[in-house]
Amino acid sequence: MNIYIFLLIEILVIHAFIKCSAECVKETYPDHIEKITTRNRGECPYKLIYEHLPNGTVREDVMKLADLEFQATVYFLFIVLLAYMKHRKDNTNKQELFSKICYSEVETTIDYFIQHFGNRFKDKRSKDKCIDRIIRRLNFIVIEGILTKDYCERAQKYFWIEQRVIEEMSVKVFKEKTDDKKRNMCINELAIKSLISKLERGRNIKLSDGMIANTVSTVEDFLLDLLREAEINKPSKESLKKE
Repeated sequence: MNIYIFLLIEILVIHAFIKCSAECVKETYPDHIEKITTRNRGECPYKLIYEHLPNGTVREDVMKLADLEFQATVYFLFIVLLAYMKHRKDNTNKQELFSKICYSEVETTIDYFIQHFGNRFKDKRSKDKCIDRIIRRLNFIVIEGILTKDYCERAQKYFWIEQRVIEEMSVKVFKEKTDDKKRNMCINELAIKSLISKLERGRNIKLSDGMIANTVSTVEDFLLDLLREAEINKPSKESLKKE
């Protein structure tokens, strides 16, 4: 490809990224539900479809971390990957997409959300784990199909199921009384798969075996990270004695 044409395409992608970033973020956060107005429908290529479990059953820290992670995932899928592929003649060349789904690119998206919404990770390890899950999630979407708008919208439904599983499993985790039981619930593959199956039927969506395995893995990792963060916040025995 002529180097000048290549550079022009990159400039167009960056321009689309900046324009859509402002519109999508402005219209979809912090209510975590669809808030894209008719005026902006032509400017933002996606709309958020997730709503939290009702009745305040999910801890606020769980909702905030999940919202940050999954909104960043959807954002990257549509604004970075899908927009990039629109300027490629061969949309079956996945190697270019895999090269874009890297730590530095995803971190830029995460930092963008943190800057606008004020969410913070407990430490660098939590941020790294979040980025790793997003990379695994996006890589699998690329592996499973060809990036089109319809396919990306279907992928959002897969993400909906995963986020709902995380919320429901987190309630189970924090109901347990001991640390060992909490940890065991985090990695309870049968419970996670059972929830996935129930949600598949409820939303008339079918995940492939590989996608189920990938979802189980990322859900377990998310829950274990939540548990680790809760341990960080737990007051030590020494501080309790002083009080």
